[in-house]
Amino acid sequence: MSKNKLIKVFPWRAIVLSVATAGLVLLVLSAWALYAFGSISMALDFVAGERLLVDEHRKSFGSLASGQSSSLEFTVNNMTGHTVRIIGCQSKCTCTMAQGLPMSIPSSERRVVRILIHALPRPGEVAEALWLYTDDRGRPQIIINVTGRFTEDNKKQPLKGHDI
Repeated sequence: MSKNKLIKVFPWRAIVLSVATAGLVLLVLSAWALYAFGSISMALDFVAGERLLVDEHRKSFGSLASGQSSSLEFTVNNMTGHTVRIIGCQSKCTCTMAQGLPMSIPSSERRVVRILIHALPRPGEVAEALWLYTDDRGRPQIIINVTGRFTEDNKKQPLKGHDI
């Protein structure tokens, strides 16, 4: 092979090999994060120094008609080395509420925090932050977000010929 052909071919091989190696490393790191923490988001928070980890900081309840209720579950993982208590929750909207608080999370364990959503009679988009308060000095509050849409109430139409 001539020197010119080798120079033209080699950079492309090096680039392809570098991209393939980077992709493999990313795949291995993602698999480790999912195995060790349950989600990539939790692994990134851990690397950033957090020790109370949430599976996802934002979840959607989809669409709810006025008067309907739904719930979302957020998993909190305690990597602090000591038991942590979630002692309460605050939200600016009366449409959201945390259930089952207060709760204790022993070190190296996970607990589910259930958020109840009750659709208000005002249709529109919803983006609500909730503050979970803890007794941990390192992270006295955890902020989670719920999103979705409230729709108008679908009033039941009486059956024809069956006035009740």
